[in-house]
Amino acid sequence: MQRRRGYSRGAALGVLVAALVLVVCACGGATPTPPAATIRFACSDEDLGYYDQMAHAFTEERPGVSITLLPKRPAALAAIDPGGCDAFTVTESSAARLGLGGVASLESWLGEHTAATKAEFYPCAIAPFQRDGKTWAVPTGADPVVMFYNRSLFDERGVPYPAAGWTWEDFLQIARSLRRGGGGIYGYAAGVWPDEALLFVLQHGGNIVDDWQNPTRATFDDPATVEAMEWYAELMYRHDVSPNPDEARAFFGGGRQAAYNGVLQGKVGMWMGPYSSRTALDAHEPRVNYGVVPLPADRQAVTLAQVEGVAISAEARNPAVCWEWALFLSRQVPRRLAPARRSLLESEEYAARVGAEAAAAAREAMSQAIVLPPSPSELYSQARSLWARAVSNVASGRYGAYGALQEAQRQLGR
Repeated sequence: MQRRRGYSRGAALGVLVAALVLVVCACGGATPTPPAATIRFACSDEDLGYYDQMAHAFTEERPGVSITLLPKRPAALAAIDPGGCDAFTVTESSAARLGLGGVASLESWLGEHTAATKAEFYPCAIAPFQRDGKTWAVPTGADPVVMFYNRSLFDERGVPYPAAGWTWEDFLQIARSLRRGGGGIYGYAAGVWPDEALLFVLQHGGNIVDDWQNPTRATFDDPATVEAMEWYAELMYRHDVSPNPDEARAFFGGGRQAAYNGVLQGKVGMWMGPYSSRTALDAHEPRVNYGVVPLPADRQAVTLAQVEGVAISAEARNPAVCWEWALFLSRQVPRRLAPARRSLLESEEYAARVGAEAAAAAREAMSQAIVLPPSPSELYSQARSLWARAVSNVASGRYGAYGALQEAQRQLGR
């Protein structure tokens, strides 16, 4: 499917300019106006409305430029196949293929201001799009994991809201204060987000492989990894501040996302989630009165993020205009993500738009975030799969943390 977007103001101005050129030429005058520049831009189906608005704003500033939106499925975008496109959106899942052909390096466009321009973006947003010393996409937004909380439950219990700089101990104490067994109220919802347990491991100084980019062995049996997994399990089976999967299904209904049902029902005090999930929470009825803060820290403050950007095809017909379009998008507030530019995320205008608390949480999270590589090796892929299985076994109570991780280490064989 292809949608062509027309813009009346640009078209009307084009007609006027053409008429003036004819008059000048008839009087013995100038060369004709060059043809309009067209950008064929591919984006996911769900973002068509947003990019349609951005295209209107961009072409208002640049009469004579037109943008054709080409909707694509996320899987097609991840394939880095710019066939038929001049520019297209990319994510961290496709970053490993950037620079391998078909995509233009942006170094020549960055020019003498390369260092200053790159420094304007948060490291977690631009790093995935850098390869072999070159930049292959302009970051437009990022989606760090943050902690959400139910303001109404905190107010009912008289518990102070969490704040930046809080620790695991603070988190556990708050979760205990919110827990009400008789009313089916839990302080925390474990299992809402797939990599939630991995975040606790990273915060405790552990990991599942020895090196993200070039792993040589799994580290499921690392003491820090085991300790963090045991702490995670105790939230459900010792401290009873979070339902285990069976309890979540029994109390809140639903399948694998039963814990999130508890969030929407107003029966969960805190839960992890991507920053972008504010959109779904705002749209839900009845509305959840939520707040948002950075994750609590243990040995280190760290979170995970996903990123989006705009790449330019090596065969783009108007690469200079594509570059201007990519920069323009990076200066706009994304539809659901945190801005990738420091100046935008840290601006008073952004805080006024999303709220001071959400903006502060996003800034803190962006300064702490890392982006996981998209399966750089078979070992990494196997480790991720075995990790997911180990977390499921621990959360369900089938295995203890030590046993589940030892079994994962044994299955990987190194």
